[in-house]
Amino acid sequence: QDAVLVLDLDGRLLDLNPAAQKLLAVPVTAAIGLPIHQLFWDWSADGSGAENGAPQILNVEGENGRFRYEISIQTLRSMLGQVSGQVVMLHDVTAREKARAEREALITELEAKNTELERFTYMVSHDLKSPLLTMRGFLGFLTQDIERQRWENVSHDVTRIREAVANMEMLLEDLLQLSRAGHLVKQPEEIPFAEVVRSVLAAVAGRIALSGAQVHVAPDLPIVLGERRRLVQVLQNLVENGLKYMGNQSQPVIEIGWQQQAGEALFFVRDNGAGIDPANHEKVFDLFERLDQTIEGTGIGLATVKRIVEVHHGRIWVESEGAGQGSVFYFTLPCA
Repeated sequence: QDAVLVLDLDGRLLDLNPAAQKLLAVPVTAAIGLPIHQLFWDWSADGSGAENGAPQILNVEGENGRFRYEISIQTLRSMLGQVSGQVVMLHDVTAREKARAEREALITELEAKNTELERFTYMVSHDLKSPLLTMRGFLGFLTQDIERQRWENVSHDVTRIREAVANMEMLLEDLLQLSRAGHLVKQPEEIPFAEVVRSVLAAVAGRIALSGAQVHVAPDLPIVLGERRRLVQVLQNLVENGLKYMGNQSQPVIEIGWQQQAGEALFFVRDNGAGIDPANHEKVFDLFERLDQTIEGTGIGLATVKRIVEVHHGRIWVESEGAGQGSVFYFTLPCA
């Protein structure tokens, strides 16, 4: 039932129906005679609302949150035809507007996914074609070298073919991980983040030793909600990324820390390596984006990390002052 309020010429409340009574923050007896803009905080300053039935939205705070009502105002006339006041009708459009907002958000998401899919299809075909062309070329060389008995070249040909196969395997594995990153396989559980850190440091211990990097971990890491394997994947990717892009740093350092925020934990992985140009801070999370082509990789890792963090209802971003200034990757996760 729509809420109906009757106002006098000065916009003061004369009468109202039961549906309107439920919207008031004061008893009906106290409300009678008050200007409508004192009854509803969101009412327009002049009290005119929406003249001649044109829709205008009124926000009303209720016990279960904020509700939105479409206002319709009709002029009230006496039996002699004189204007004596207004009849205000409030129609609840909360559900309708929520559905519209969700629909618009879904359309935006689908458009973004469609754009990503087009780019994904193009880049996959391009990146998969490269090792295939390498294999085809060196298979031809291998055939010629065997036919002409140039045995000294055979080992080189086979090595290049093996490298191309390894590159294709790495790309396909990264694509598989990316395809799985968009959803959780298991229900989120309470996970001590210290356990995630221990798993990651054990997995990359060899690379840390080879790089000579020092790794500092903050004490008292929190308990978060998530899927353990996915969170290990996120942190391992970020730590490996820091090790990979240390540049010419003679004393590499990686720091894993966190800060408490409202309802969530803000984690960071800081390194003192090569740094990232501020112009590329968003680009690094794009699919197949590789800022340094001389370093081995597929350009899928950070895109996968971003998807995993977002499916955990978190955010991820990077901060760096530029080349040689190191980088800090931040990401949020819900606290348990």
